[in-house]
Amino acid sequence: MNETMNRVANAVEIKEYSDFLHQLADAASEITLAMFKKPVDAESAIRALINQTYPYHNILGEEQGHERNNSAQRGDGTCWTWVIDPIDGTRAYICGIPTWGTLVALNDGTRPILGMLDQPYLKERYIGTAEASHLNSQRI
Repeated sequence: MNETMNRVANAVEIKEYSDFLHQLADAASEITLAMFKKPVDAESAIRALINQTYPYHNILGEEQGHERNNSAQRGDGTCWTWVIDPIDGTRAYICGIPTWGTLVALNDGTRPILGMLDQPYLKERYIGTAEASHLNSQRI
């Protein structure tokens, strides 16, 4: 295995991707809160933002499956993949129980780099990395 396959995301990349998670959560919550208690497709909005911002990253979503975007062509050996579940807790969401959320994680092809649980109804957003976890931008 070449050494680029074992490359670990640096602090600047983690910050960039963490900031992007906030954009994804805001886009999803705008749709999910407006449609609370009704079926909705938030995954398309999340995918569109990822494709616009990181066109060479892959996407694996619960609703629409795997989308390969030629990550290997980047040349650095990484295979970035966003893993998304736009509404985790669908039954609770449709029934009006506020225990649902949006899950998004980023994997470098070997391991998870960071992940997010956003509960827009409760106004709680958790983001975790190997270094720390935060709730609404406050370290926990």
